[in-house]
Amino acid sequence: MQLVLDPESATPLYRQVYEGLRDAMLSGRLARGARLPSTRALAADLGVARNTVLLAFDQLRSEGYLHGRRGGGTRARDVVPDAMLTVPRSSRTRHAGGARVRRAATPSTSRAPRTPSVAPQLSTRGHTLVETGTMLIRHAGPHAPF
Repeated sequence: MQLVLDPESATPLYRQVYEGLRDAMLSGRLARGARLPSTRALAADLGVARNTVLLAFDQLRSEGYLHGRRGGGTRARDVVPDAMLTVPRSSRTRHAGGARVRRAATPSTSRAPRTPSVAPQLSTRGHTLVETGTMLIRHAGPHAPF
């Protein structure tokens, strides 16, 4: 895997590292479950500060592309987050005109009707705010609840 960084670009270096690694994972150039080099080694290979690589790894980890722990190495996830965002085609069908149409539920798979949610009770101040559409302005003085 080779990352090409452009120090003259308006895109910050950590973002270039992030995008390069993410693209490598999504395109399959970086295998799922593959171990990544340490942040020190990758920073040395790329000629950037270690913090640059740490920022990229932290972003990838927070988005679910990487996992690992200190001393155990960092690995690409077996299932990338983008794959979890797809909707299975079996739940949808296409109408002849190209419009998407949901399949009718069969009695065995139909869900119970949703119960209406109970509206929260508003305080006196809340009712006043809703009715007038303005905020209540209190005069300066000792603290007192609304």
